[in-house]
Formats: sequence, C-alpha cells, structure tokens
Amino acid sequence: MAETLEIGPTEINKAVSDANFYVMVPEFSTLRVKMETMKGNPKKGCTPCRMRHVINSINADFMHLISTLSDDGKARLKKYYGVDKIRYNKIDRVARKLMTVTI
Repeated sequence: MAETLEIGPTEINKAVSDANFYVMVPEFSTLRVKMETMKGNPKKGCTPCRMRHVINSINADFMHLISTLSDDGKARLKKYYGVDKIRYNKIDRVARKLMTVTI
C-alpha cells in the first residue's frame, strides 16, 4: 500500500468516473446523480465554460463529502485508493486559512 495520497482534481476525476467507486463508498452516490443532471441540463455559455462549472462543482462537493464521512466511510475510501492515509485541503472559514487535513 502507498503511504499517503493527496486528494486533488485528478484523483477525484478518476473516482467519480469509476462505477466501482460508488459501490465501495455509497456516500458519494449523490455526485453521480449531480453529474448526470448537470451534463444533461445545459446552461448559457460555451461548452468549455459549462464543463468547467460541472467539474468545479463536483470537486467542491467531493471535498465536502470527505469531511463529513464516518470512520467506516473513511476506511472504505482509503481502501478504494489503496492507501494508509488521505490528505486534502480544506478552507477554515473562521480563521480564513487553508488547512491540510489528514484522515
């Protein structure tokens, strides 16, 4: 197993594109529904702008869901990625700082 994984847009994209991810960590199944809804409901703007909006929204929701996972959910997420620790960045709105959180 790898030691630590830093969660970023690449890891998020790989996870949400994999059907097995939603089976292993069902807490993230809302992202699948949101992706399908946003892709099927075009808003104004060019195609790259719409896709950037979809990707940024999915990334933000993924990071929020990581912070709300139970201990069991965190363990299943680590198992999916095959790592011992997962690290991600989180904004502390009170202190207005970027924090690195390790689970």
